[in-house]
Amino acid sequence: MTQVPDHVWSERLRNGLEVTIRPLRPDDRDRVAAAFRLLDRESIYTRLFSYRTELTEAGLDRIIRVDPAGEAALLVTLGTGKDEIVIGS
Repeated sequence: MTQVPDHVWSERLRNGLEVTIRPLRPDDRDRVAAAFRLLDRESIYTRLFSYRTELTEAGLDRIIRVDPAGEAALLVTLGTGKDEIVIGS
């Protein structure tokens, strides 16, 4: 099995916001669920082709359990440590 390198990038967006881009980790489950709850109705539909208010456990499992041999998943985050929030994936 191939391991995803633990690369982390810091970038400044056009609006001046400093973000971190990094690989998805197994401990990101709660952060991903929280980010989903902040999406508006149309953004959820665009991503999942249906209207939902929560991700199911199976949906979260699919996002979190990436096969590093054939997939890569990156997150865009603000903050660090326990204050880190996901703003993009």
